[in-house]
Amino acid sequence: MKQLSADSKHLEKPGIYVEEIEKLQSRFLDDTRSYPKESSQMLLECGIASYKMGNSREAVRFLNGAIGFYTEDHDKAVARWLLGCVYWHWENEVEALSSWENGMQGFSEQARKLIKFLLI
Repeated sequence: MKQLSADSKHLEKPGIYVEEIEKLQSRFLDDTRSYPKESSQMLLECGIASYKMGNSREAVRFLNGAIGFYTEDHDKAVARWLLGCVYWHWENEVEALSSWENGMQGFSEQARKLIKFLLI
């Protein structure tokens, strides 16, 4: 999917793959104990592919979905940072800066946890 979405001659194929991955992702939601990150990661990858294919609306939807399912601060922060990039591309500076600020808060929280762990 990554290779196909980078090549504009094959735009229809990644779109089909994105749909299939989204269906597969919903199956992982039923078993989050065994697969805690798979669903979120699939949404993130679909968001990136959608953006590369020029479908920013779908990218925002997928990235917001990933943010909602991630449980770790670092993972959420990365997805929020990418979401900010999509908003910036839309020239929606307010949403971009808000998303980046939320991402930075996640990175800061992760750093605080690491420092606390190292001091123990």
